[in-house]
Amino acid sequence: MNRFKHGKYGHAVTSLSQYSYGIYLAHYLILHLLLLILNPYLHITSFNSIIAIPVIVVVVFAISVLILSTMDKIPVLNKFTGKK
Repeated sequence: MNRFKHGKYGHAVTSLSQYSYGIYLAHYLILHLLLLILNPYLHITSFNSIIAIPVIVVVVFAISVLILSTMDKIPVLNKFTGKK
């Protein structure tokens, strides 16, 4: 385990894993908001699932991490990020 933390991707995985609970809590809200905002224009449900699902997963994950890392820098909100 110690070897993994110091490996090529270890720091990135360790950093992202600290937000895993916050991502779990935020992803539904972000997914729902994306559907409300984008569906009238793009009709997300009509895309090919093989392409749409991975793209949606990456976008929701990136937005979640961005929101949580921003919240982590604000002293009042850092209690709600799920990061230890």
